[in-house]
Amino acid sequence: MRIWRVPFSELDDQRVLGQHYEIHCLWGWIHRDGKKWNDVAPGMGKWSDLENRYRLWDVHRRIAEEMRLRGMNHESPITPGYVIWYNWDEPARPYPQEVIDEDRWHLYLRWDGNFRGRVNTDPAAWEKVAFRYAAQDNRCLHDGEREKTKRMGETAWICLLCKHTVKEWNE
Repeated sequence: MRIWRVPFSELDDQRVLGQHYEIHCLWGWIHRDGKKWNDVAPGMGKWSDLENRYRLWDVHRRIAEEMRLRGMNHESPITPGYVIWYNWDEPARPYPQEVIDEDRWHLYLRWDGNFRGRVNTDPAAWEKVAFRYAAQDNRCLHDGEREKTKRMGETAWICLLCKHTVKEWNE
């Protein structure tokens, strides 16, 4: 869900579809089940807060438009429901640039150092990401968070930065 902060034109098709699916899941949890949900970004409140319900609806609207631009079918609209009285003339607060830059970094790691989006909307930002990647010898250092997994009966790790499996984790 964090990747919603990057312009959707910068995502690959797989992530566009994945984000659309996650939006519908989150919308259902909040609107159908009444659940509270994690922070949008540091200091921006929870997804279930009124302003962020509008943000979530707007995220869906924008991802559906991106799907249309890519020739994908979209037949699952959501309505803003009881957030209809939100001040629609006031745009949602933008995400902090450092948060967007970090999401771009994670995408670049997952794409093995190749931009795979539809359109590069911020070449200077992606150039910084490419420079950072080159400074790491064109690879992920697997120095972030990880999850333990089993691969062919052996314990391995999934690097949560690049999403690759790593047999041994350097501490």
